[in-house]
Amino acid sequence: MSDNASDRTRDFLGSGKPLRNAKTLQWDSRAGVLRQVMLDRSPDLVFLLGPDGRFVFLNDAVDRMLGYTKDGLLGEHYSRIVLEDDLGLARNLFARRSGGVEEAELRLRLHPNRAGPRPAQSTTVWTEIKVSHLDAADGGFAGTCATARDISERREAQQSLVFHAHHDWLTHLPNRVLLDDRLDLAVAQAERGNRCLALIFLDLDRFKLVNDQYGHTVGDRLLQAVAKRLQNCLGAGDTISRFGGDEFALLLPDMVSKREAVAAVRRVVRRIRNPFIVDGNEHNVSASIGVAMYPEAGGTAQALLQSADIAMYHVKNRGGNGYRFFAGAMNRRLSRRFILEQELRTALAEDALSVYYQPRVHLDSGTIVGVEALARWDRGTTHSPGDIVEANAFLPIAEETGLISEIDAWVQRRAFEDAARWRTAGFKPCISVNASPHQIEGGDFVQHIDELLKITGLPPYAVALEITEETLTRDIEAAVPKLDYLRRRGVRIVIDDFGAGYSSLSHLRRFPIDALKLDHRFVSGIEAGHANIVEAIAGIARGLRLDLMAEGVETRGQLSYLREQGCLEAQGFLFSRPIPAEEMADVLCADPYRWLHTISDKTSER
Repeated sequence: MSDNASDRTRDFLGSGKPLRNAKTLQWDSRAGVLRQVMLDRSPDLVFLLGPDGRFVFLNDAVDRMLGYTKDGLLGEHYSRIVLEDDLGLARNLFARRSGGVEEAELRLRLHPNRAGPRPAQSTTVWTEIKVSHLDAADGGFAGTCATARDISERREAQQSLVFHAHHDWLTHLPNRVLLDDRLDLAVAQAERGNRCLALIFLDLDRFKLVNDQYGHTVGDRLLQAVAKRLQNCLGAGDTISRFGGDEFALLLPDMVSKREAVAAVRRVVRRIRNPFIVDGNEHNVSASIGVAMYPEAGGTAQALLQSADIAMYHVKNRGGNGYRFFAGAMNRRLSRRFILEQELRTALAEDALSVYYQPRVHLDSGTIVGVEALARWDRGTTHSPGDIVEANAFLPIAEETGLISEIDAWVQRRAFEDAARWRTAGFKPCISVNASPHQIEGGDFVQHIDELLKITGLPPYAVALEITEETLTRDIEAAVPKLDYLRRRGVRIVIDDFGAGYSSLSHLRRFPIDALKLDHRFVSGIEAGHANIVEAIAGIARGLRLDLMAEGVETRGQLSYLREQGCLEAQGFLFSRPIPAEEMADVLCADPYRWLHTISDKTSER
């Protein structure tokens, strides 16, 4: 300790006289040196303040913690290093206590010395300060003895934990927990003020295709870009939250009317529809948006969330890319959907589904060259007898709930068994079965098909596997080897509903496929003046040397045009509706050329 510092300390302590609070310091030369060494090696800042709040002693930690020298601060008032916003707290902390309270503890923010020999990098040091207020022997206030511990890192860690507990890690938007709190508060304020509020639930359409085609890194960057745009749509009091995945919620707490909410939603839609550029690639994004207004869509936060989700689901169920406000009738329709889902699970567990078959006719010979297996569900066990539900009514639910792979496997097994019986009876049509992307991505897909071929004895060339265009845009690296293996075994691979999805020529060239099957909507458009689409797809098939097939053929006019475009096989009501396996057996037994007159009739109905 320097002579100057020693003198200041002795003056502060009253020339070494005992203190009335029994914290007596012995200042002989040896004890003083030892005490100074211990104080200077302490990781905490130790200092003494005189009655006027000026420093009379500091240990070496002041340099390590704040970047000041001891001599530079001795004689200075503590306000020099205390953050201005915390000066009130500091005055209360360092002032003499009344009522016999001698010790206190508080957190204060201190200024580091950013202009010293070793400039500090931070602008604020959080400290935990403990003080003891000292009385001199004569009864006066001797000052304050204090220790300050740097808790900046601990506080940053605590703040980080609190932030991440209430915010999404990717976009840094509020998460579901924080939104719930703000929504509860907004509902309470709206109720007291007799005001409206809007809750918008937004789900990006087909976002999984981005992850599948470009990878999750690009998908994450796209989500961050979407989040930034949505933030720019909101006012100061609004909240945007990421629920997880590709779902976002927007809380607009101060709505005057539904018209104002409509304007806000349209602003969101316009922003989202503008292309996003990520890593040099352009991404066009659309969203399914559901809106719930307080109080008509619900009087609580939970009710509003549920209503917005229901409205969003109705948009998504109709193809997405739009918005709808919640209406009471939606609840009733959604309840029917949930009932349908539960009954479907029961039907699958009880083996209550059935398979119908629709013949595929060769357009040169008029003979049946194949049959497509189509799932049907007879709900007559719980409803009126013969209440047959077609696949397009329940397969979307099966896809959402993860039941689709199980249904695919069930239909394939039943179809292989029926086809094997027909072959034993002498009829050998190719059996076409559908395989969803979910099933193909499964680890046992190839083994499942191999096992069915082995059990039923069907030759691989008697099987056609129909996949959708969605399969082309999902996990290509996983799907191609599986389909390539089956095709090399002899199984025919057909792209079903071609033209209705989002495939590209580059994907078509990579996949081991044999044929394209025209979607029924394009076939029905032939006589409505949209035949050019069929012509374009026929050109693609010829260019890639793939067979062209068609479904949904209902008129001779459509049939005639398809033949002109080189279509080899067709199915549809013009030939036969989907029928049960027993009726299909009768059809196979009938005249094999029964549709020859149909395909030979040159009368055009176009």
